[in-house]
Amino acid sequence: MPARMPDKDVPVSVHQCGMEEIWAELRTSEGQTAPFAIVLSLGSPADADLPEASLLCPEETSRHRRIREPVSSWAYLCSHIALRLLAGRALRRSPAALEFLSPGAPNVAPRLRGQAQTGLQVSLSHSGGWAAIGLRQGGPIGIDVEQVSREIDALAVADHFLTPNELNELRALPGHAQGPSALRSWCAKEAVLKAAGTGLSTDPRTVPVHWSGHAGTSALDGVGYELALIGERSAGKATGAIAGKAPVGQIIEAHSSFNELLSLFRESQPWWETPVD
Repeated sequence: MPARMPDKDVPVSVHQCGMEEIWAELRTSEGQTAPFAIVLSLGSPADADLPEASLLCPEETSRHRRIREPVSSWAYLCSHIALRLLAGRALRRSPAALEFLSPGAPNVAPRLRGQAQTGLQVSLSHSGGWAAIGLRQGGPIGIDVEQVSREIDALAVADHFLTPNELNELRALPGHAQGPSALRSWCAKEAVLKAAGTGLSTDPRTVPVHWSGHAGTSALDGVGYELALIGERSAGKATGAIAGKAPVGQIIEAHSSFNELLSLFRESQPWWETPVD
């Protein structure tokens, strides 16, 4: 079946807001179809144990304990806590009560048990000192974030994930622009593959990406996806992309810190015991 690209006359747009606004919006988001993209700076690994670590399930706790490298361990802990806080808020449930099904393939978005009933789909990514969480009611969502920490030899690796046309376009760019462009394309393709539910078991070279500014389109197996770049407010320290099965229309993005999210959680009454206004 030929790949059907989304309507390019209706590009996806991104509405920027603060973490407080997202936190308030999630509590009243039943029926919300616009995806949420939350990009969090995680800070440095903390010496003290986080009380919120108790929200993780035994499998998550076991995985976390097996990670020896401090930055990776901290990123795993923070990102999985953040996912539980945000998904619990959206579902009006205790974060500790959520059950996530283990993905069957690498780099596949986690699935909530009972997803068919709640309609909420989630996606998670972390890299270095950054995490990104995507949430969407009623449609597939995929998100990817990558820390920008060094110069990338784009041409040395790009033929492993770019289509021939994309590779030619990359080679035509000035040298200083090749690394950032390749990284954006990688994030976009990984986001699409997460949204599709296949992860990296599917060759990224089969996922064409077409950009128009900060918005983009893609397709896989005849299904169209809409894309947007995220993490633009990270001062060049991180870049990422969010993808949703078309039509998406608008994405609501917040760029914040893990500490701010924790503060909002700690200051809130238990929303799973409080009726929504």
